[in-house]
Amino acid sequence: MAASKAGRAPKEFMPDYGRDVASEFELWLEDAEDYMAICKVTTPEEKKRLFLNLAGLSVRRIVKGLDVPTPPEEEGEPGDTYRALTDAVRAHFRPSINATLERHKFRQLKQGEQESVTSFVGRLRAKVDLCDFESTSVDSVSNGQVRDQLIVGLRNNEIRKDLLKEAK
Repeated sequence: MAASKAGRAPKEFMPDYGRDVASEFELWLEDAEDYMAICKVTTPEEKKRLFLNLAGLSVRRIVKGLDVPTPPEEEGEPGDTYRALTDAVRAHFRPSINATLERHKFRQLKQGEQESVTSFVGRLRAKVDLCDFESTSVDSVSNGQVRDQLIVGLRNNEIRKDLLKEAK
């Protein structure tokens, strides 16, 4: 982000598949969009062209193999080709998730020896979204799953007893 804030174009995006590529791409895209704003690039077609130019050869090769849908017209205007392109690239970098495996991993989480309760809750919240727990209200299911796993994974029995007394 710092580079584009100073008015310089972000460096070419080089996917490093040993890292969290989806998160790295999101950070890079944020820089690219900051740069577009600084350059006053506003139309979807201009953004698309600048995106492809900034992203570099690796991303261009990826884009050539993607099925980028043609966006529908909006009020007689062409659809947002930039958004369609970036959504397709995001989907490419987003890993497919095995929800069953993620739920298993979630159920194995325990509070670490030196880990605070707050930190443990944060770790549970970060993992619960990968689990694809089904319900009409995702927030209530996620919160319930986090609470249940917190109770199971806590090291402190007194806190566990208090949470079980409060549980509905």
